[in-house]
Amino acid sequence: MLKAVQAHRETPGRAKLLDAARVAGGLGASGAAGASTAQADRAIVWVWALWLTSFLLEGPLRGALAQLGASNLLYARDLVPLAGIALAFAVPLVNRRALPPGLVLITWLLAVHLCVGLLLGGTLFQRLFGLKMFVPLLFGVAIFPSIRNQFALLMRIMVVFFGVSVAGVLINHAVGAMPWEGLSYDTAFGSMQTTKQWWIPGGVSRLPGFTRASFDAAMIIGVTGAMLLAQARPRWLRALIFAAGAATIVLTTSKGMVIAFAVAACWLVLANRSMASLTVGKAIVACLLLLTCGVPTLFMIVSVSENTNDVPDMLMSLWDRFSWMWPEAYALLPDGFGALTGTGLGGIGTALAHAPEGTAWNAADSIFVYYFVTFGVLGIVYVAFPLLALFGTDADAQADANTETDPQAFVWAAVLVIAYGYGLSINMVEQPVFATVFGLLYARAFARRPWRGGSR
Repeated sequence: MLKAVQAHRETPGRAKLLDAARVAGGLGASGAAGASTAQADRAIVWVWALWLTSFLLEGPLRGALAQLGASNLLYARDLVPLAGIALAFAVPLVNRRALPPGLVLITWLLAVHLCVGLLLGGTLFQRLFGLKMFVPLLFGVAIFPSIRNQFALLMRIMVVFFGVSVAGVLINHAVGAMPWEGLSYDTAFGSMQTTKQWWIPGGVSRLPGFTRASFDAAMIIGVTGAMLLAQARPRWLRALIFAAGAATIVLTTSKGMVIAFAVAACWLVLANRSMASLTVGKAIVACLLLLTCGVPTLFMIVSVSENTNDVPDMLMSLWDRFSWMWPEAYALLPDGFGALTGTGLGGIGTALAHAPEGTAWNAADSIFVYYFVTFGVLGIVYVAFPLLALFGTDADAQADANTETDPQAFVWAAVLVIAYGYGLSINMVEQPVFATVFGLLYARAFARRPWRGGSR
């Protein structure tokens, strides 16, 4: 780990730059790094939060830009994670310091899988769009040291995100349709709608609240709600958070998130802050990971009828995954060694909209299927890697000797319950709020050392 203060003399300007290097470079910063490092951490967290706000309020934001005739301005937000990642590489290089290993490795792996995709064919734009889907995850890896050092600020931001998302869905339910819903406009990528309007069987609307789509609202409520459940102390407050979160997730009709959030709540509402409770959480996460990987794999082997006449309305979307979505996703893999290489970046999901004409579209609708089809067998390792964030010790963390002084452990375990629980039925990777939080877990897993001192 880097020392907080160098032995040789430094000018004040150089000291500030070195402090920024420790943060933006992903190498962590010690408690003695000084006020300038803390300020840099806070600035990075606030920039990240403002970027996420553009997804939290994407419905009205798209509507306002459409009315102003400036729809393409929204894509300027893509520069924020790119700038953050570039800074995480540039500052250590300028100061002749080691690059953050986790960020370097993940960037290199994405470059390799981009090359695999280009070699397998498709359009250049399709493959670059596939890379774009993983930029938020990489952004999360880059800013993790600042998030860890400003964890209290992170949780305050999550309170706001949870409250705004819950309020948005409740308002949407009360008014029926938001003023910006259904607007169409032209962008650099073709005609778009401000929000995704769709219904479940029976004509029940899937409410997006202030976000662009119902699953975005469910994702934000589920992830932030689980984090708050893990952090709140009074049991009555945890019960209140669960009630508010569960009620509004139901209104989005995202059944997978309802189940995942309920599983998280069964553990977190009843849990105390002890080693035994954390062990239970780890076991839940591991079981959900096995389920998320195992169920789609089963339907790669076993075929079921696409006839839904005898399938209850509540299970029709799940049956669609069993009968055609997952089998057809696996069919996208190249012949021969396709299971080893995967399709490369852009081989599944939204990027297929930019594939050559005649390419079958497939959303994956499973985080495991998305990873496996994109990365091949390495996708199994990639999707499971964040589990290591719950084990080992972190040399850069302050007061990290046990679960009583490491409240972050419960929070990250709660996020993984949502990731592997809801991830069974949705790809999640293309949702930027989730993807950047998932990136934080990759970085935490790199920072910890489960092979040096056992699990905690």
